[in-house]
Amino acid sequence: MERTLTNYTMNPLYIYLVGILGKDETKRIFHLYRVGTSKKWGGSTVYWQIDRQGYVRTGKIMLYDSTTGHRTKEPRSYVSWVHTELNFQNYHLKQCLFGEHLLSDNSTKPIAIVESEKSALVATHYMPEFISVSYTHLTLPT
Repeated sequence: MERTLTNYTMNPLYIYLVGILGKDETKRIFHLYRVGTSKKWGGSTVYWQIDRQGYVRTGKIMLYDSTTGHRTKEPRSYVSWVHTELNFQNYHLKQCLFGEHLLSDNSTKPIAIVESEKSALVATHYMPEFISVSYTHLTLPT
């Protein structure tokens, strides 16, 4: 994970958010959430799922358009997982919330549960009074 926390200038989502939020704020949010950059697809975003104990569960790799900030879906959807890309054998995925690692550090803030990882990043800027976490691809209890 640590090796991906660099090369942000080739990360299309980082480039887009710098244009909206500014460089310092985007860098702060990327560092807070431990968002990485993958070499896959020329600089895709890696959303690391880190639990409250600090264990990395996996990372979701997604490609964005640096002009619009939208996911690249043509000619296909560009989404993958770090554990798949590294071809881990006998790997048993146990997901957690994206941003869950922030829950142990900021126990007095209310929690905002959002749908996507990108929404958690943006919400952190516009709603700093909350800890924003994402549940994408998780099965939530009913």
